[in-house]
Amino acid sequence: MDTDLQLRTIQALDGLPPLHIFNCQTVDQAKHWIEIREAFVWLKQAFKDYFSGKPSNHSQLSPRQQEFYGLLRDFYLTWYQCIQWGWNDIKQSVAEQGLDIESYASTPGEALIRLLEDSASALMEPAFTGYHRWTPSQTRDLAKRDREIGCLLSGENISDVEKLKIKKYQRDIKVARIPYEKYFNFYENSLRVCERAKKGSRLKEALVTHKKTRAQLDAVIQSSVHKRHRLKGYEWRNGEKKYLGKYGGI
Repeated sequence: MDTDLQLRTIQALDGLPPLHIFNCQTVDQAKHWIEIREAFVWLKQAFKDYFSGKPSNHSQLSPRQQEFYGLLRDFYLTWYQCIQWGWNDIKQSVAEQGLDIESYASTPGEALIRLLEDSASALMEPAFTGYHRWTPSQTRDLAKRDREIGCLLSGENISDVEKLKIKKYQRDIKVARIPYEKYFNFYENSLRVCERAKKGSRLKEALVTHKKTRAQLDAVIQSSVHKRHRLKGYEWRNGEKKYLGKYGGI
């Protein structure tokens, strides 16, 4: 990554999430913007440290938070490596769908910045929808089922009962992703194209590294919603955030 892209990445992170796009009408929406803004300040610091070659400057954070922001940074950078090697295949796939890739990004570097912007918008989205509900128990359940379905799909001779189980999981995960889906379509599709292409060892290595980083990041996120942390679920209703009554569960 050249110096110009490094600078543009830091500048992009410095403006996330964009306040001019998210016109906060309630106190809860404003608080949510501040929380997400703080997260991107720490992510920006993680990128700055990486680009400078200096030790991470996250002494104010807990070890778990430091690990999270380091892995989150690596998640974006390893994806960037994937699309760098697979960019021509991605462009061709987009063109075959009758679309213009430049409507999203004209280069892998622009795609990286766009994904960072879309990630910020995805995190802000629940506060601006009519209704959104999140619970730690649902997050844990989907993660557990994801592992189970992965084992089923990797095996042979799937039974009818298991097929129904897979369909139900796919339906539930699709519903859970609805608020965020539009922000990560390019990310998901780009990885699928790179998986199919697999031209050259560099792209294969980049995919393996990205998947490993994503799995490590998922593990940290899952650890953060463990029952021992006694998190409360919450609901967003027309810009108002209400916490649910039970710690650690629904």
